[in-house]
Amino acid sequence: MTKKVLLLLVIASTLGACQPTNNSNSGSATPSPSSGGMAISLNQTFPNSRYVAPAPPGIKAKCPAGSFDLTSQTLSPPSPGVTGLLKINGVGPTTELADGEFKITLTIPDGTMYSAMLQPLDPICGNVGPARPVSANLGLSYRAVVEEPSPNQTFACVFRSRADYSSFAINVTGTPLDSALQAILTGRIQMELLKVLDFAVASNLNQQKTGNPIPAGTDPRCNWNELPVDGRIVR
Repeated sequence: MTKKVLLLLVIASTLGACQPTNNSNSGSATPSPSSGGMAISLNQTFPNSRYVAPAPPGIKAKCPAGSFDLTSQTLSPPSPGVTGLLKINGVGPTTELADGEFKITLTIPDGTMYSAMLQPLDPICGNVGPARPVSANLGLSYRAVVEEPSPNQTFACVFRSRADYSSFAINVTGTPLDSALQAILTGRIQMELLKVLDFAVASNLNQQKTGNPIPAGTDPRCNWNELPVDGRIVR
């Protein structure tokens, strides 16, 4: 059976690659719970993302009104030199965790900055006017269930995850967006941010287990669903 790893990671800043100690299940010790954790420096870029709005009845268009691209997406710490802390808080098997499952917490502090360019699209998905700067000031806590490398899964991948925001304030330079589009944009940014967090968590675990991060562009998810608010692992 494919092992699943519950990770709760505590990081005091934005996300990026880290170099944790190598703790592979093959020939090396399993990571043990640590109150100290590992300090990491965080900065992250996102792949471009397209949102295609639902088409009104009777309208045929590849990119209906309200569609947009998000480009030049980055996440940066609230101040230079801020480091994060990766903690493993529990290792299975326990009454809650199966063998090979890990508990981790991740907190990104208030004041972390997301920035991007928002490009509206026309009905055939061409650019409409100049791209507009968009930013968000945010803070969040993240939890995930991650599947460690195994004979059936060649790299670590996220099975369940969620992000709960302590703050999220979005700003778009230029003509204000209507409230509906603001809500769509917020949801899209938060969805993209969760994917980036998933990739970093899976890549860090893969680094520990195999000595290698996940290659850029790899989908970090496998059979993914959002983790429930109470954090229960749905088997």
